[in-house]
Amino acid sequence: MKIDNLDRAIEVLGHVDVLADEQLCVNSRARSLYCRSCESACAAAAITLDADGVEVDERLCTGCGACVPSCPAGVFRLAVFDPQRFLDAAAQSAVAHVHCSESQDGGGGVVIPCHMVLDGRLAAAAMSLGVREMVLHGRLECRDCRRGDANPSVQRARADLDRWFGDAAMVLRPALAGERAGREEPVHREDQIKASRRNFLRLAGARAAASAAWLVPLAEPQSAVPMPGISVPGAFKHQPVAYQAVLAGHVADLPWRDDVVLPWVGRSFAPSCSVCAVCAERCPTGALSRVTRENLSGIGFTAALCTNCGLCAIVCPEKSVRAQPARSADAVTAPGRMLALHQIGACVRCGQDYAAIDGADVCPHCAKEAGMDEDWLEMLA
Repeated sequence: MKIDNLDRAIEVLGHVDVLADEQLCVNSRARSLYCRSCESACAAAAITLDADGVEVDERLCTGCGACVPSCPAGVFRLAVFDPQRFLDAAAQSAVAHVHCSESQDGGGGVVIPCHMVLDGRLAAAAMSLGVREMVLHGRLECRDCRRGDANPSVQRARADLDRWFGDAAMVLRPALAGERAGREEPVHREDQIKASRRNFLRLAGARAAASAAWLVPLAEPQSAVPMPGISVPGAFKHQPVAYQAVLAGHVADLPWRDDVVLPWVGRSFAPSCSVCAVCAERCPTGALSRVTRENLSGIGFTAALCTNCGLCAIVCPEKSVRAQPARSADAVTAPGRMLALHQIGACVRCGQDYAAIDGADVCPHCAKEAGMDEDWLEMLA
């Protein structure tokens, strides 16, 4: 893991296994609790969700990583595991031996925190790199592991491979009794922080900075420009989901079945779209983006980044978002396209450009926010 800032180093020094970026959570962006994917995946009940975000109880968390591939917004990551780095290590052999951190058979291969971090997308990406068989090494009784039972996760990954590729699917199976990788095969530990002189110096520097931080007076926070409404338009970060991104990079190299629905879902907009861009502002992966050209405004879409989190349909004031399952690699690899394009005017409330429809002087986003604010104030009264 690259330790390149103080916050990341403090997480490492605090022995935090699962790192959560609440800014990406679709529940907080929608201001409603509609996604429970991570909560359902966590066997330890360490995740608490509400409309404000997500909280991980470090006392209950086992570091299994099941929440990482389950989240459609990429909220979670493991301090010691990176999907791309795993692929780089696994793809060095046609038969990849993958050990969980509890495996003690002594063979070579790739060691990961738990087999729960594997999913169909990661296995398919490994398959595109030449891995024809992935052999999983772990405890004799996985269900008794302190991290939890990984068998259901592995079964789902295997079902995805079978559904997508049929007979051409990579073999994903548990190791047989006594089966080991060749002794000449090196061990790649992807369940530990990488030790290097550079990382050591970064971590040492971060430790010193953290120790001295209490001596340094905090800078006065910059006063934010007051904006109308509870939620400020344009204040959301966008970040591709690692699992979706690694598979998107290899989608054209895989033998998809002719009748398959790929693990992407396209988008189209009904004519009622006003180009308010609330969907683009809140899209966690950046699949939707706002595009402006002189006095025109539109919504662009990049299918490869979409995880079908459904947030755009939830927040759209006009309910104009339509889902279109991807049925070919071309639908995923195609360049970004425009879903809507309209002439624009300036909203008198937030100043954002929008398509003026029916003589309205505020954008649909602000109109919706104003209605929510009124309901909220009425409730308080």
